[in-house]
Amino acid sequence: MKLKRKIYLFVEYLLIRAISLFSFKKIICGIAIIRLDAIGDYILFRNFLYELKQSPKFADLPVTIIGNQAWKSIAETFDSKLVNNFIWLDRNQIWDNKKYRISKLLGLVKTHYEYIIVPTFSRDFASDSLANVMNAKHKITSLGDLSNISNNEKIVTDTYYTKILPATSEILFEFERNREFFQNLLGYKLNTKLIIKPVATKFHNQLANYIVLFIGASSNKRRWDISNFNGLAIWLNEIYGVNIVVCGSITDIDSNNTVINMPFIHNLIGKTSLVEMVDILSTAKFVVSNETSIPHICIALDVRVFVISNGNHFGRFTPYPANLTDKYYPIYHPEIEKNLDDYKYLSNQYGYGSNLDINDITIEKVKNKIMENINVTK
Repeated sequence: MKLKRKIYLFVEYLLIRAISLFSFKKIICGIAIIRLDAIGDYILFRNFLYELKQSPKFADLPVTIIGNQAWKSIAETFDSKLVNNFIWLDRNQIWDNKKYRISKLLGLVKTHYEYIIVPTFSRDFASDSLANVMNAKHKITSLGDLSNISNNEKIVTDTYYTKILPATSEILFEFERNREFFQNLLGYKLNTKLIIKPVATKFHNQLANYIVLFIGASSNKRRWDISNFNGLAIWLNEIYGVNIVVCGSITDIDSNNTVINMPFIHNLIGKTSLVEMVDILSTAKFVVSNETSIPHICIALDVRVFVISNGNHFGRFTPYPANLTDKYYPIYHPEIEKNLDDYKYLSNQYGYGSNLDINDITIEKVKNKIMENINVTK
């Protein structure tokens, strides 16, 4: 976001907060947690809500999540027993639509919270600005890093908070980063597990003896070519005698993502909700996916997943630490593979992004990885 645009929004937020201080009757609530990041980020965060509600300090306080509407169905289905209220924001609209933004902000500043918590390590202008404009006695966040904001911006946004929790400067897997934050917040060690319990949907009894191929990803550089997935689908059916369920979001439906039409292939691209996707993944024999939110859901379900990755966010979102699972099988770009013994180098080099071509990963390499870990029982 350009500096001029940020300054404009900053002034707009200050005016809205000033209006709120004099125009609205105070409504005191408990905790507001601001998370505007992606689906995978929420999956790696949500189990710590239980720890928050079990803690002596926060147990009796109602919790409001101010979240990215992209993961609305996941949060409302699986976490409504821990969260008293959800407020959903469209990240694009909050920046691009002035009427939408002002309407949402005026709604948010009506409530005065005891605590506002921004647990995201890689803080951004959006989350920090919301924390600034909203009203609370205590505002708490992580020391964070500079992956989404500049050093000069961070100097300013740090002043929005009453308490900044420490964070190690070394790259941590994101679930462990969340553990670090909540241990510092609560003041004791946590043995939190990454878990999600599926609910039965209309797909629960419709599919049997299947492997899921998830073709989508948030950016082109993280999408393995559909021709590779098609070839893999045929091979999996021949070797393992299984049905193939191909999944993806509605944005993955286009002329370049044509899935072959075969009797054993069920094309569900754009036809499932997130909650339905969780159900489908939960009973799959195993899953093959690009590096996106799906592998995190699989691990939370204790389902084996083969992840095709160009090394993006190495150390933060891939690979999984051994203490969390032994069912995560990454297939990395050759450049990553040749340096796998040097974790520190890879995490420093690719921890905040990778431009390596994911299609340098061959279909044969993926087949070999599967064969090494899945016995043929056909």
